[in-house]
Amino acid sequence: MIDEKGGGHKISQAELKKRIHIINPNFPMSELGTLTNNKTELKAKELYEMLKDNELENFDPLEEAFKLLDPEGKGELNIGRLKSLFKALGYGDIQKKDTEILIECLDVDKDGKITIDDFKEIFKFMEEKEREEE
Repeated sequence: MIDEKGGGHKISQAELKKRIHIINPNFPMSELGTLTNNKTELKAKELYEMLKDNELENFDPLEEAFKLLDPEGKGELNIGRLKSLFKALGYGDIQKKDTEILIECLDVDKDGKITIDDFKEIFKFMEEKEREEE
């Protein structure tokens, strides 16, 4: 969502600065350097690893990312919020059939909700697939 050029899987500090407030309007810009480890550009994987391997107690980067998508704290993704984020980030409208595909892909346990557990399963699957490709 932050890599506006897409495909490169790199996030520049400038891109992050432009887009972070779309995702989290309350993000303190003074924390931007901390988030990027004061680098001008990070690979998406590098950012994930840095967040994952942090030394903060009780900090789970996936839970924090999920909170951005569930600001009301209901415990599930709101497709309307996801659609508005996509539009605000310049990806256009998500059509009904695309919404159905998103739900089908993201609702791992098929309970009709996209929860933090679904979110974690998706990333677990992605990590396993990445290890297989290495």
